[in-house]
Amino acid sequence: MKNEKLCCGIDVSQNTLDVAYQNNLGDIFHIKVGNNNKGFETILAHTGTTYHFVMEATGVYYVRLAFFLHAKGFATSVVNALSIKRYIQMQGERNKTDKKDAGWICRYAMDQCPELWQMPDAAYFESKQLYNTIRDYSEQIKRYNNQLHSLRLLPIQRMQ
Repeated sequence: MKNEKLCCGIDVSQNTLDVAYQNNLGDIFHIKVGNNNKGFETILAHTGTTYHFVMEATGVYYVRLAFFLHAKGFATSVVNALSIKRYIQMQGERNKTDKKDAGWICRYAMDQCPELWQMPDAAYFESKQLYNTIRDYSEQIKRYNNQLHSLRLLPIQRMQ
């Protein structure tokens, strides 16, 4: 085994986590848990403390798990989803399921040993939330302007 730490790949979705983890012999096992504190504790019950946990950055769904693992002091990596996707494609895999993706994330972790995740500070999250809010409002304004433009093009008599 070339890694001292064992690897655990986690495919994150809104409500569930598909988890693939290796044992000392390199065999990979799978569990599916809820994306909540109870599910996080179940993962730790299966893996123990010597694992390197690796997951994709999938919207906001990974954040709770990453914070949980980071707070407990576990080695955690959050990898760009495109990096994982390209790794899977390079292996010739075409079928895609959450369970398979978790296994591929685990293999990616074993092969690539991704850098540990650095938790952003509070200013990062505040800035990101502000940016998303401004973007959402800008899109709403654009939609309303398009609707007004469409109404002006209708061939109806306007009341004066």
